[in-house]
Amino acid sequence: LLFNQTTSSLEGVPAVNDLDTYEVCPATTTTYTLQSLTDSNVPSCTSTTPSSVTITVRPYVNASFDVPANICVGENIDLVLSIDQAGSYDVVYDPSGVPASPLAGVADGQLINVSPVVSTDYSVTSVQYQDAPFCTNTAVVTTTLNVDLLPTAEFAGDITICAGEASILHLSLTGTGPWEIYHDYAAEPSPILTAFNEFDWLLTSPGVTTTITLSSVVDLGTNCSQLLTETATITVNPLPTGTLTPDATICNGDDQVLTFNLNTDGPFDIQYTDDGTPVSEIGVADGFQIIASPNANAQYCL
Repeated sequence: LLFNQTTSSLEGVPAVNDLDTYEVCPATTTTYTLQSLTDSNVPSCTSTTPSSVTITVRPYVNASFDVPANICVGENIDLVLSIDQAGSYDVVYDPSGVPASPLAGVADGQLINVSPVVSTDYSVTSVQYQDAPFCTNTAVVTTTLNVDLLPTAEFAGDITICAGEASILHLSLTGTGPWEIYHDYAAEPSPILTAFNEFDWLLTSPGVTTTITLSSVVDLGTNCSQLLTETATITVNPLPTGTLTPDATICNGDDQVLTFNLNTDGPFDIQYTDDGTPVSEIGVADGFQIIASPNANAQYCL
């Protein structure tokens, strides 16, 4: 007779020979005690000297990665491996289906440093004891590490304005938002712009040609940031000025050359009056001349 100390029950064993086996299938660690042995020959002799054997049943071990916080492109993070049993185990995991090297002899809380550039699934594909019986658990447990893209901020391009005019720079943004954009435009009250979507940045006239540089952008939605060297140049054209010369006295029937003195090379579109009559000239340069032949006193006005 065998006595099962876990279930506190007797189990009858049929006639056996020396070195015969008796199969048992315990669900938990169990001690079996041989309570009696009876010789099937005649005369039948019985021995009651107890003999015990313990069968240790190893539980399956479960392992997975803790859910990590999001990271930004270019960052790294320690994945935390959680194992539900004390001790050291051999674990195999793979990132997004690409087998990784097995981890030998790792315990609960093991850290694995990773730096993916895109969102990646990390799956524990097996965990087992380090010695036989290995009791390999091949249930796949997947954890996703989300990787947020770096934000960008770009000007639509350079612009040209006239002196005294306001300027508008269009700013395109990528990311989740809202954003903080750092710039070097001294006339702006704050070196940080806050935006909730792409926008037109209205600037007072810089007075002279100015280059504005964006140095960095922060996506407040993901807390990712990126250094920038984004520039836009605001070219400020001076207002054109001009005079019409000279005043002259001529004889009736004579001609007089009048010269337009303009402040740059142009070309310019000019309007003047010939003794009150409007006249337009298109695409003229500094030094442009007309010939005046009035029959009486006349005024030419630019």
